[in-house]
Amino acid sequence: MIVKATLPLRVDIGGGVTDIPQIGAQIGTSIANLAIDLFEDEACQSKTSISAEAYCNKGRNRLSFNEVEIGSHASSDEYEFLQMMFASFLKKSHTTQGVTLRISDTLPKGTGLGASAALSLCVLASLYKLKGSDESLDADKLITEAHYFETTEQGIRGGFQDYVAAYFGGYNYIDFASLENARLSGSPTLGQRVPSAVEGFLNKNMIFVIQRSENISSSTIVEDEVSNFLRSKRHVAPHLQSIKNSNDIINGVFADPISADWQDKLVHEINSSWEAQKRLSTLVGDGYIKELEEMVRPFVHAQRGPGAGGNSLFLLANPSRKAELIQKLNTLKDKIVVLYGRVNNRGLELSIS
Repeated sequence: MIVKATLPLRVDIGGGVTDIPQIGAQIGTSIANLAIDLFEDEACQSKTSISAEAYCNKGRNRLSFNEVEIGSHASSDEYEFLQMMFASFLKKSHTTQGVTLRISDTLPKGTGLGASAALSLCVLASLYKLKGSDESLDADKLITEAHYFETTEQGIRGGFQDYVAAYFGGYNYIDFASLENARLSGSPTLGQRVPSAVEGFLNKNMIFVIQRSENISSSTIVEDEVSNFLRSKRHVAPHLQSIKNSNDIINGVFADPISADWQDKLVHEINSSWEAQKRLSTLVGDGYIKELEEMVRPFVHAQRGPGAGGNSLFLLANPSRKAELIQKLNTLKDKIVVLYGRVNNRGLELSIS
């Protein structure tokens, strides 16, 4: 039997950060995020993927990668991370032999799109399903275990919203301060179907620009943001409150019925929250990303980093200038990867063969 788990990535429409325990516990959490699929071509024929396959064999437990053209998660540090997750699950489930895990990841590293969370959930979901533990695929158990592995077992500081988007898909509004005290299953604010008008607008205009180098990992940025918050709460808190306010307004935009000016509100809050987020750490929105922002500004309605990672830009193109934008971006293929986004309303998908 082969079990395959596939999960989407996510973009912070209004900015994250407040789901980080050290911050959210003190000021509260308000996050609006969106699950997405990414494609290498504008026609959306060539999809990138985050998936894991687990299957039984007669030999020893093995972890392997399906390497792809632009993927980079087969690096030694990522291999070690997934190997430890694999070993952690096998220990908990008392599985001593006969399982192979294959990982497929077609994204460059450090995008800020929640890839590590999606990979973590892929590993756990596929292995649990192979083991026959359907009850372990419950949202609360699976997300809590994946988050615990990264933050506690591996000491990687970060929040939990990436796991929520990967598991549930669709649009997620998160307003609870901690994962431990929340009941995820059945929550009406998680995994919401994106209204058709909003989905159409996003699908038509979403573009993601990812640097090929100069990556700053999400965990590095989170460490700096937490340090700045703890050291200078009075200065940092207003910017976090601004991000929370933007998420609240965006949540209203995603609710039906949609007001006549919903596009203007959405665009304004994406831009506004990004400016606030850049004030949380000097690692955010600097270097080549800053140059890219200036270059694309005339061609877009909105732009922001898609998450905590310092390697990418999320753009909402101006439809009348989208062709010009793509043409300009294509001249920079030695420095960037250009991907096209589509809303994912499905979340975790499991198949058995």
